[in-house]
Amino acid sequence: MQAWRDRARRWSSRLGGALVAGLTADLRRQHTEQASQLKTLETQLATAVEQAAAASVRAAAAQRTTGPSLPTSSGQILDLPEPAHEASDIPADSTIELSACPVCDGEASTLVSEFNKLLLLETAVDESAKRYDYALCHRCGVVSARVRPTGRRYTYLLNRFEMTLGRIAEGEAVPSHRTGSSVALTEDQRRTFRERISAGVFVSDHLDLAEEQYLENLFHDRVNTARHVEIIGSLVPLHNPRVLELRPKLGAISHALKRLYNADVYTMPLFEVAQFIIEETYGIPATHRLDYDNFSIPYDGDFDLVVANHLLTHAVHPRAMLGTIRDRLRPGGHVYFYNEITDHIDRKTTLFHSLNAFHLQIYDVSSLVRTLAEGGFETVVVKREGSQLLILARRSESRVPYDDVPEDKRLARLAQYQRARDLAILKLPDHLRGRFAHEWDAVVERAVSAGLAAFDKHGDLRLVRHPG
Repeated sequence: MQAWRDRARRWSSRLGGALVAGLTADLRRQHTEQASQLKTLETQLATAVEQAAAASVRAAAAQRTTGPSLPTSSGQILDLPEPAHEASDIPADSTIELSACPVCDGEASTLVSEFNKLLLLETAVDESAKRYDYALCHRCGVVSARVRPTGRRYTYLLNRFEMTLGRIAEGEAVPSHRTGSSVALTEDQRRTFRERISAGVFVSDHLDLAEEQYLENLFHDRVNTARHVEIIGSLVPLHNPRVLELRPKLGAISHALKRLYNADVYTMPLFEVAQFIIEETYGIPATHRLDYDNFSIPYDGDFDLVVANHLLTHAVHPRAMLGTIRDRLRPGGHVYFYNEITDHIDRKTTLFHSLNAFHLQIYDVSSLVRTLAEGGFETVVVKREGSQLLILARRSESRVPYDDVPEDKRLARLAQYQRARDLAILKLPDHLRGRFAHEWDAVVERAVSAGLAAFDKHGDLRLVRHPG
């Protein structure tokens, strides 16, 4: 009898083991199937998010007429016709329409904003000047204007620099006393600047001089650019280097490199005022002016270091510009870019307001590194300074490899741009909201879901204030 009991226990044990093994196999198979289904759903969701972001912007890009009534900023319901525009005197030709990224030639991209700051300004430009169709490249991650001015159109915008940026109103005189002014100097203005420069750079407050007796911005330029001299001097071997500075403010960096490292320095300012001040204050050559559209380096010879202020952001042809800089650098030479614009996707300034008509490329840290790699440069250090980036890179004698933007990073950035665009639409003045009437409900729904806006007890939509 005991033998039968032992045999029964063995059969039971074997049967239990088989059942456990079978159940385990079933669970593993189900887990694999679920994981595969989850991956498929994630891919579908990612595609849907990307397509939705692109679709909403494309829909707005195609919108040319006023849609239905919208709530105004006061909560009233009004018809919002597009204001009548006077005939524009901006040249009608000279616009580039890109089918691929101007940095890496990548073809895949997602539109993130159709408008630049000119949308918000009352200025004498045509409708197309307000539309740049900014798109995020799936390969390098640069946000670039796929419609951009060149030739006569770009020159027109640059010649009206202060009005194009919204610093002065249409028809208002450009202040000639400002050191960053775009005006052509008269002999009287040159004489005035020369008298103020003669007071020196470090004019002490205890002298109690009147503001018009010296040039205070010379001191500010020395102080504000000192950090760049520190970074360059700490990371770049400087032995009597030959240096080119592109778009210097008032020449402080070139002067410091000349004083500290016996550098042979040359500059290319953007406007005549800076050109005159640099030569008059420091005796540094500023013979040639910077041209963002047809970039070249007219000085002879090669350089050990190129220092560039706010350059890549404004470049009409960024690949060609980087190629020219690399060609004029000696082997092992360095390039230092600062004040390059990073993503405007915070809450302090709206997206449309931040993208001025000269902002043709926008970066995050990784896309700036990829941009330099595309141009044949290896990054040494890159740092974020608020809404701007600085980067020091070294010329490479071989191709600099890099990985494409990871999908999760791209989707996260697109989601940030979607929120920033929604917020910019909600903050538009009443007369401009009609452009977005066809997507207003979707914008409101996303904004409420994201915590950017909420309905008060009266049913009126209000933007939500966040700390900071």
